[in-house]
Parts: sequence; structure tokens; C-alpha cells
Amino acid sequence: MRRRRAGLPVPLQVLVLLSLLIPAAVSAQDRNERELARIMEGIDQRWESLPGMTAQLTHTWEWVLAGETQITTGSIFLADNNRFRIETEDLMLVSDGRSVWQYSPSQKQVIIDRIDPLKPNASPEQLFSAFTRNARPEWVREEREGRSRFAVIRLHREEAADPRTVEAWVDSERFLVVKLLYTDGAGNRHRYELDDIEVAEQSDERFKFDIPEGVVVVDLRRPGGGV
Repeated sequence: MRRRRAGLPVPLQVLVLLSLLIPAAVSAQDRNERELARIMEGIDQRWESLPGMTAQLTHTWEWVLAGETQITTGSIFLADNNRFRIETEDLMLVSDGRSVWQYSPSQKQVIIDRIDPLKPNASPEQLFSAFTRNARPEWVREEREGRSRFAVIRLHREEAADPRTVEAWVDSERFLVVKLLYTDGAGNRHRYELDDIEVAEQSDERFKFDIPEGVVVVDLRRPGGGV
């Protein structure tokens, strides 16, 4: 005669195991949701009170169709009201909050345009803060680097937005977005990273641009644009 094993029936054992695991899973989910709410509130408050910021910027762009990768590095300076300055080896972008000057020394050309506050990529301020607004945030995970903690969040934006989804790495203590990953509508992948971040008030002179002599000026603020 086959002996029956002593102990709880298998279905009951499973129920007991689930009763132990579910509270832990629910507790972790609640903790992540509370941390996500703290991060999102902290980002908004941080940008509202930020006096200014400087950092080293790295933009990695993967052109998927051609299988090419382009890496651009430079310095970035931010202030309130969409004022910024980006300096790379091949390009300079300067905004006083109303207009933006794009200067290419190699092409000896300056393109001037208006800042459009409704355009997602109109300025670095929007790139590193407005992506977190009018978006549905989702907790992904937490990462640690030395003593620093980073909340990785996924931002789901409106259907017509490009990109629709952005992953952001947020310094959990300073509430600063330090890295962004997204795929644009053409399928190309972008990575923006900020290093050596310093929060400090910026001089107004930094956001003024004097057009060099001997360059072609294309002013898109004029009706019809043109030189």
C-alpha cells in the first residue's frame, strides 16, 4: 500500500506560501508608489526654485537605419525662463528665453528662431524638466552608484507627442534629472547625460549672443523666414 505523505495538501501549501508573499509584494509596490510621488513632486519644486545650473552634456544619437552612432559633448548652462547656453566643438546654442541663436562656426551661419514653449524639445529646460510634466509616470527601479541613489522612471506622454515614452534617471536626493533615454518617431535612439552638475546662479551675459562678422544670418522670426 502506498503511503500518503504527511503534511498539508499541496493546494493548501500554495495558499500558505502566497499568503506570505503577497503582503511583501504589496508593501514593495506601495513603497515604490510613495517614492515615485516624492520624486515627481521633488522635480517640480526643484525646477521652480533652481537659481541656475552648469553641467557637462553628452548626447549619444544612434541612427538605427544607417547603423551609425554620433556622440556630441559640450557644456550646458541653464537659467529660468528657458534661458540656456550649449557649447560644443561644432555648434553653439544660446537662448535669452524668447529667441534662440544657433551658430555653426564651420558653416559660418547663424540661425535665429523663436522659443516655442509648447514644443517638447524647445529648450534644455523642457528636455530635462517638462518631460516630467503632463506625463504619466511609472516606477521602473532604483539604481545606486557609490553613495548616490537614482530613481529610474518611465514617462508616458500624450499620444501625439514625440517621443511617446521617455526613461529618466533622477538623483533621489537632489531631484535633478541626470540622464534621459528615448526613441524618437523615426526609430532613432537618444541618450542625454549630465555630469559635473553645479547648481548656481548664472550671469545674464551668458545668455546673450553677439553675431560674429562675416556670417550668414537666417532669421526665422521674420514672416517667411530667410536671410
